[in-house]
Amino acid sequence: MIRNTVRALIVQDEMLLAIKKERPEIGVYFTLPGGAQEPGETLDQTLKRECLEELGVNILDYKLVCTSSTYLRITNTLFYYEGSTCSRIHI
Repeated sequence: MIRNTVRALIVQDEMLLAIKKERPEIGVYFTLPGGAQEPGETLDQTLKRECLEELGVNILDYKLVCTSSTYLRITNTLFYYEGSTCSRIHI
């Protein structure tokens, strides 16, 4: 099974936005905002939904940076978002 995911690469004032998370089995780690595509959703819709859910931010302007495929279980798509059009960012 292939699982499509998106990640947002958000840069503002020369800083990269990362989300701090914690899991009991690995401890604290940092990740880019994003997540898995839901059935019937486009990758654009996935990116916008994930940024709204995780950051409370409506994505207004972005461009595709790269795509990556693995045949084990995941296909990743990475989008770049210009921070100047972000309505708000809280870390």
